[in-house]
Amino acid sequence: MITTLARACDWLTENNLTVAELRAKLLSDATPELRTAEVVALPDSQEPSYLRWAAPAGCALTELQKALGTGHQVPRLHGDSPEQYIFYPPAPKERAFVCAVIADVAGEAVTTITLRRDPRLD
Repeated sequence: MITTLARACDWLTENNLTVAELRAKLLSDATPELRTAEVVALPDSQEPSYLRWAAPAGCALTELQKALGTGHQVPRLHGDSPEQYIFYPPAPKERAFVCAVIADVAGEAVTTITLRRDPRLD
C-alpha cells in the first residue's frame, strides 16, 4: 500500500501535469485501486486537483502512521463526516506541488484514500 501511495504521489506532484496524463498513468498501473481511482480536475482547468480510491481491505491507520508519521486528525465539519487524518510525505524540492495524503478512517481501518495536489508553500 505504501509503495502505491508513493508512486501516485510522485505522479500527482509532477509539474505541468494534466488530468489526461494522470489518468493514463493510473490506467497503466498494475494496482487495481489506482486503475479505478477517481480523478478530479481543478475548476476550469485540465490540471488535477485530487484523486481518490477505496482503500484495500486490511489497510490500517497504523500502517500509514508508520510510513508517513503521525499525521494530523482533520476537524469534522459535519457530524456524519468520516474521521480523517492528513499526512504530508516529502516531495522533491524542484516540484511546484506537494501531495497531501488524506485517509478516511472507521475505527482503525482506512476506508478511502485521497491524494490532493497542493501548491508548495516553502
